Amino acid sequence: MSVASDVDALVIGAGVAGLAAARELERRGVETLVVDAGEIAGGVMRTDDVAGYRVERGPNTFQR
Repeated sequence: MSVASDVDALVIGAGVAGLAAARELERRGVETLVVDAGEIAGGVMRTDDVAGYRVERGPNTFQR
């Protein structure tokens, strides 16, 4: 069994743009798979613990 036979769309990258694209595809009824090289979704956005404080990394403001 191959991934290509199980999904209609493949989104490469689980950053903000990739996740938004996948959400829109799924909303339209398109069976979608998201793959990413990282261990967690979010791309360059992440929260790190530095000396007991949470530090936001990457872009942290989005406007519609």
